Amino acid sequence: MSKSYRKFLLLWGASIISSSGSGMSSFALGIFVYQKTGLSTMTGLMIMAGFLPGLLFSPFAGALADRHDRRLLMIMGDGLSIIGLLCILFSLQFFDGKFLIGGILLGAAVSSGFSSLVEPAFQATISDLLEKDEYTRASGMVQLIPASRYLLSPVLSGLVLSFADIRFVLVLDIFTILITLPVTYIVRREMKGVD
Repeated sequence: MSKSYRKFLLLWGASIISSSGSGMSSFALGIFVYQKTGLSTMTGLMIMAGFLPGLLFSPFAGALADRHDRRLLMIMGDGLSIIGLLCILFSLQFFDGKFLIGGILLGAAVSSGFSSLVEPAFQATISDLLEKDEYTRASGMVQLIPASRYLLSPVLSGLVLSFADIRFVLVLDIFTILITLPVTYIVRREMKGVD
């Protein structure tokens, strides 16, 4: 196994952990909003707030990944998405009613917007790291990252919510991001001059 493939595995592991944490938050927030409001439309709005900014910003994030340091974009995207999670935690602590739901929607949108920087930068990093024969092997592993968000995360989130509240899930999500940041930094430091 080459050194560059080991770097890929490190980034891949960190990305799957971070993606699972984000998926747990999204799932738990959807449940929380439905429990608070009893309205499926508000739950739909919550899901839209969590995905629409990322969808809208993805083309710009791809252009940024082509022009700038990809690992730095990954660090910025993950790190700044914590702002949205902190906004949600703040809203849970200090707001009620419409302000609570508004704060959650705002936090989800902010987190999603910054997170949109990560995937294009990660995809571009893979092509920087791996040789052609390694890329084929890594392709299937890369597809597991978004799948973990939709398959693994709801199960994990349901398990956590059975003994803890929404705040604990959000703190877990922040913790998964804090695991990802130093891993990405280490890979970035070792790849200086590759871009």
